Amino acid sequence: MQLRTLLLMVNMTTIVAAIVILREYPQYVGTANYLLLGWLVGSLVLLYGPWGSRPIGSGRSGAGSSAPTAATPLPSASPPSDIPFCIYCAAPLTIHAPVCPACGHRTPYL
Repeated sequence: MQLRTLLLMVNMTTIVAAIVILREYPQYVGTANYLLLGWLVGSLVLLYGPWGSRPIGSGRSGAGSSAPTAATPLPSASPPSDIPFCIYCAAPLTIHAPVCPACGHRTPYL
């Protein structure tokens, strides 16, 4: 599950709870509207920030993690790809080609 999905579920629950509370306690309409507006602005910052697409939970931890460690090279220092075609222009590549001869993009290491 992504953090963005969790934030959307929390936002929908908060909006429904706010509507129910505002119907039961109409004397707090002004304060509740400002609190709800602040909550929505804060959640938009969290939702569309760079951390919104990160996975959460235990689904990606462990040996299958794609996070670079001291033993794995960074993507900028990666060796050429074993993919037989360019992912940008679909031109055929030789094995271990560092760049595509057709478009000039670096080949990704997978």
